[in-house]
Amino acid sequence: MTKIKNISTFVALLTVVCTFGLLCTTLHCNVALAEGRFSDVVTSDWYYDDVVYVNENGLMNGTDSDLFAPENSTTRAMIVTILWRLDGEQKGGISTFSDVNQSAYYYDAVAWASSNQIVSGYSENLFGSDDPIKREQLATIMYRYAQYKNYDCSKTISLNGYADFERISSYAVSAFEWANAEGIITGSSQDTILPDGEALRCQVAAILRRFCEKYKNSSEVTETVNTVAAINNSGSSGGGGAVRPQATAVPTQLSTDKTAKITVGKAEAKAGDNVDIEVKIDNNPGVLGMALAVEYDMDNLTLENAINGEAFSNVLDFTSSKTLISGTRFLWDGIELNPQDIKNGTILTLRFHISDTAKEGKYPITVAYRAGDIVDNNLSNIDLNIENGGITVKN
Repeated sequence: MTKIKNISTFVALLTVVCTFGLLCTTLHCNVALAEGRFSDVVTSDWYYDDVVYVNENGLMNGTDSDLFAPENSTTRAMIVTILWRLDGEQKGGISTFSDVNQSAYYYDAVAWASSNQIVSGYSENLFGSDDPIKREQLATIMYRYAQYKNYDCSKTISLNGYADFERISSYAVSAFEWANAEGIITGSSQDTILPDGEALRCQVAAILRRFCEKYKNSSEVTETVNTVAAINNSGSSGGGGAVRPQATAVPTQLSTDKTAKITVGKAEAKAGDNVDIEVKIDNNPGVLGMALAVEYDMDNLTLENAINGEAFSNVLDFTSSKTLISGTRFLWDGIELNPQDIKNGTILTLRFHISDTAKEGKYPITVAYRAGDIVDNNLSNIDLNIENGGITVKN
């Protein structure tokens, strides 16, 4: 089986999988369901196309030979295993959770996700592998996975239109704002989002399909493909329906897109180090005002200072929150811009201190903005692509 060894290969494979799924839907080649494989999924179900998609593309199998169990809950281990296999089944990680046995089919998946800050447990020792995953937990895991893959997670939307938005746990707010803005996780009804509700298998199927279709056109690859992944059943006993994607050569081509972009730097360091992370702008469209929120793991990283970068210094007034915590917003304001003022380069330098107890792994650092947070010299709203980064701790 061909392993997915880097992000370009993964995104290319994801493009293959998603393109094939869309083609099958267009041609009505829903083979598994047309043959009556799942007797509990019918064409009138709202999730019918989603189940077809995840099944045809190897993301989820049935719980039995002819059952999908759409109303059953999905466990935390199942979700992590699906993402782990999509990322190439990296092994070698170590799980510190006492309830994750080394013989479990999901051990390597949990170890990978934990070491890359994609998941955290209820505590340092408890993961809750077999617990039904909550909708807010699923939103957070998908958000962190997207950040881990350096996908654009900048689009967000306020959730205060939902009557139960205050029930969203603080750790999951940003994830839910992103997932809802992108249409990946929608409300459970017109006015509720049900953050503490269990994510059912039919809902997970829909979320996976939306996520796949959202990021299949990643700027890192074109849609040129000449092979389709062969899908084999994983044979795991967990009932999660995660399978191993396999693929042969998939040609990729780097994008030449010149869209305005913000890039968060990456660095490698050891526990106890101080690290500067630069946030840069490229193809500056003439930013006159901006508000950016910075998020990071406060258990392992401390933001000690934030400095206006040379691309904006002496051009835009910089204002930072007095308290530097995850989620803090930085503001830039100007009066007018001359052509010579429009520069590319560093707009913000963030100094982080890495905790002495930080474990090896990736610690994402992300920036995000809401609609209307960035304007140009004509006070017109601007959208910028964002490539997030972070710190990799290697002790």
